[in-house]
Amino acid sequence: MHVGKRIKEIREASGLMAKYVAKKAGISLWYLSMIENGKRVPSVEKLQTIADVLGVEVARFFLADDVSETLNERQVR
Repeated sequence: MHVGKRIKEIREASGLMAKYVAKKAGISLWYLSMIENGKRVPSVEKLQTIADVLGVEVARFFLADDVSETLNERQVR
């Protein structure tokens, strides 16, 4: 799973609209959408800003929710 997809999952689970997160993070809605769809890779600084808006640690964007997800990703490789 790419970072953008994880950001989108966390944002939606938090009940936050993309427009709100983009505004609070100081980025355009277009750019956030591109990140969430895996078409852009944000800088570490932007990842930190997005994490702050979402109220999570940056590491959350890279961690699997459970062991089965990690195993599934390894099987694809």
